[in-house]
Amino acid sequence: SENDPIIERTTGVVIRDIIEDTLPFSYGIRCREFVGSNNFVVHNILKKGDTLPATGSYDNFRLVGSGTSVKIEVYESECSELNYPLNDSVNSEEVGHILLEIPNGIMEGVQVECALMMNSLDNIQLEAHDENGNHIKAEFKIAK
Repeated sequence: SENDPIIERTTGVVIRDIIEDTLPFSYGIRCREFVGSNNFVVHNILKKGDTLPATGSYDNFRLVGSGTSVKIEVYESECSELNYPLNDSVNSEEVGHILLEIPNGIMEGVQVECALMMNSLDNIQLEAHDENGNHIKAEFKIAK
C-alpha cells in the first residue's frame, strides 16, 4: 500500500521493506504440573519470537477443587520452553487473569480450553470455555 515503507536504490528499483513485530516475551497460563500435584507450572501458549498477530490455545487444563469459579492467570516471561516451573528460577510475572464462572459448581477433571490472542504488543485477549458450555472472554492491556 502507499503507506508501506520503501527503500529506493540508485538503480531506480523500488524494494518494499516488510517489518514484522515479534513477541519480546512468552505468554502462558498457570496450571498444576499434573492433576493432584501441588507444584505449579506455566504452560506457554504464545512464545517469544512469535510473529504478530499471534494466537494459540491449550486444551489440557483440568479443573480441580470445589467452588463456582476458577481463576485463570496469564504470565509473561522470557522463557521459551513449553512449560516452566513457577518459582524463582524463571523471572515471570502475572499480567492478568479472568474468572471462569461455573454456576453448577466445579466438577473435578472437567477439561477447559484456554486461548490467547495478541494483535499488538500491549494488548492481549484471553478466552476460556469448559466442556459444559461455560465461557468467558477478556481483553487487557500489558503494562510496559
